[in-house]
Amino acid sequence: MRPPRVCVFVVLIAAGFAIYAPAQAQDVRIGMRTGVVQSTLQGELFYPALGFEGGQVRTTHQTGVQVGGFVAVSLSDRLAVQAELQYAQKGAAIRGEWAGTCGGPLALCVRPSLRGTYRTSYVQLPVLLTWRQPLGHGLGLRLLAGPSLDVLVDTQIVTDNLSASALPQNALSPMSYETLGAVAGMEVQYDVSAAGALVLGGRYHPGVTEMDMINVDSTIRSQSFVLSLGYFFRL
Repeated sequence: MRPPRVCVFVVLIAAGFAIYAPAQAQDVRIGMRTGVVQSTLQGELFYPALGFEGGQVRTTHQTGVQVGGFVAVSLSDRLAVQAELQYAQKGAAIRGEWAGTCGGPLALCVRPSLRGTYRTSYVQLPVLLTWRQPLGHGLGLRLLAGPSLDVLVDTQIVTDNLSASALPQNALSPMSYETLGAVAGMEVQYDVSAAGALVLGGRYHPGVTEMDMINVDSTIRSQSFVLSLGYFFRL
């Protein structure tokens, strides 16, 4: 079974569990969330034939934003299932230096390098199981975890000192656009009224399945950390 089909299969099972939650569910909450994403990529980037020193492009974290909404259905006083829809900017800062030697001890040594960013945009559909621990005075601690179907909707390479024409055709172009991710995080909830609450949270969102790249024997996997602020109200 191909990974994209596995992604759909797993997330549909989780979504079905959320939709057909027990009829005695206590409440339904709807909310929105926005946050800052720190992401990077794991795996070999570009083409080995380019001769980057060390054999591959180095990557560091890239900053983006995430916005989205969610629906949560309570299963008990502490447990709930939460389905989300998000748009997230991810990617990585890319750094590479071509291997080479200087002409001599008195010659000016100029070694071409690659500096830029690989920007990716995702539509994400996490389905999470959440557990809430009241702390008193309107505060609560929420733990959450679950799978996420991550659909890549756009990619772009932006370079600081290298023209796009110098890069290989289809550089960093994926063969498939659906991957399975995982989400784990913790949130602090503050009840501002009987029906609404503010939520401040942090999440770790790694890719579980890899993306194969076009025209090169290489795979990449996304990894991101998210700090977000949200608000929800009870129906």
